[in-house]
Amino acid sequence: PVVWQAPLWKRYSAPAISRGRLFHYDRYGDEDRLICREAETGRKLWTHAAATKYSDMLGYNNGPRCSPVVDGSRVYTFSAEGLLQCVDAASGELAWEVDTAEQFHVVRNFFGVGSTPVVYENYLIVHVGGSPPGGPSDIYSARGQVAPAGTGVVAFDKRDGKVMWKSADELASYASP
Repeated sequence: PVVWQAPLWKRYSAPAISRGRLFHYDRYGDEDRLICREAETGRKLWTHAAATKYSDMLGYNNGPRCSPVVDGSRVYTFSAEGLLQCVDAASGELAWEVDTAEQFHVVRNFFGVGSTPVVYENYLIVHVGGSPPGGPSDIYSARGQVAPAGTGVVAFDKRDGKVMWKSADELASYASP
């Protein structure tokens, strides 16, 4: 039998469950929302929202593609437009954020960012796929020829969001590292 249910809005992301809490990431209006619920009852504990202007280039779903990643007391999200955020799992308070699209000059792809990050030791490993500054803004204006910049994969310090290392000339994909 169904124990509880809750409305979910635009998204391709799956929920994450940890320590009796369920985290889901969706888009409602002009906000991407990470919502924390009691896993057994569905009672909402908190919501962390971030403004978004993302619009899918092909007119599909404008919600997040990446699932939340829970690591101890932190939850990481990666929006369709490349906003990487870390929030406190107990309160939903923002710990840090990095606009990867801006920092790494990511050329906008058809369906936005769709690669869920991975935690390994003190690293948050993210498939960023950046390009050199001054290049085309999207895949159409680039005519499919996007220059790489050695930021195919970027490892951030999971505690503060600082770049620890970057590697690879591959561009962004929709698969996790």
